[in-house]
Amino acid sequence: MAEHVHQESTRSLYALAVTMAALLILSACDSAPSNFDELAQAHLPQVEGTIELLGLHDEVEVLRDPWGVPHIYANNLDDLFYAQGFVQAQDRLWQMDMYRRAGEGRLAEILGPEALEHDRAARLLKYRGPWNNEEFSSYHPEARRILEVFTAGVNAYIDHAEATGELPVEYKLTGLEPLRWQAHTPLLRIATAMPTGDARRELSLAQDVASLGAAEANRRANPTPYRDLIVPNGVDYSVIDREVLQGLSGFRGTIVRPPLIAPYDAWEGAALSLNLGAQENSPGSNNWAISGEMTASGKVIVANDPHRGVTNPSLRYLVHLDAPGWKAIGSTEPVLPGVAIGHNGRVAWGLTIVGTDQSDIYIETVNPDNP
Repeated sequence: MAEHVHQESTRSLYALAVTMAALLILSACDSAPSNFDELAQAHLPQVEGTIELLGLHDEVEVLRDPWGVPHIYANNLDDLFYAQGFVQAQDRLWQMDMYRRAGEGRLAEILGPEALEHDRAARLLKYRGPWNNEEFSSYHPEARRILEVFTAGVNAYIDHAEATGELPVEYKLTGLEPLRWQAHTPLLRIATAMPTGDARRELSLAQDVASLGAAEANRRANPTPYRDLIVPNGVDYSVIDREVLQGLSGFRGTIVRPPLIAPYDAWEGAALSLNLGAQENSPGSNNWAISGEMTASGKVIVANDPHRGVTNPSLRYLVHLDAPGWKAIGSTEPVLPGVAIGHNGRVAWGLTIVGTDQSDIYIETVNPDNP
């Protein structure tokens, strides 16, 4: 049920639905929303029809399948990733905004003094640049260009949503406003707990070496696969004290819940409900491939199994990208362009974090005369 519209005189993004189930429009009514369901319905984004955007060079078509997954068809790279930024912000702007506030160490601005410890840790560890061509090209030869148009698409949705009154309902409930995005905003490196968790494990291992010896410390650590622990000569691990351990504490993650403002804080259902569902705590995110010589079909199989908990909103975002030279479908994270786990019709790829040793610890003594 897709409607195709062509307008040569304007630069437009076409947000088209393929099923009436995707059409979500609040019926006109004289009274203001009186409960969370009505308020949320009033702030849903437009996913059918035509949206005109000056940032596009040509027509873009976005088809939403019955599951709400966007299939983005563009005629060039810039429009493809501009539209991806716009569409992902349509669906996940609040999540994206809280993610970057947490990663940039800006939670105290919205949560008050209780978030200062988090902000201290985030600002201590975050990457600060330089955001030059060498840095951007380490991700992809076209990374700067892709990230510039992707974040321009995010900002275009912020402008559109503010003009039409469709900012995600969370902004209405909290009185907050979304932050503008820059090309380097999606490249936050502290968003996952894995690097800091790995660093804390290294510090704990070093303390065990100092108190128990290398052999016993390694036995208790039980590395997989098991290997002997080689301790460099002349290193004094006794310098790792409580103060050093506290240097890595405080980061609370990227799930942020600012308080509701009046009158919404007094509405029925304003209190958070407990998550009584199953929690993901099984070890062993994994991925693997099977040669076509070992399968009944003769085709290669790629299996990717990152162990993630079931959350709402999800960490992942499903998307299909199609433009000359660019075809991919799978999942990314809402703040990132492209497809991180998926395939292009010929090649499939995946990722897992597992237990990789990805952190090194440096203990620095600050010069008191030149801090």
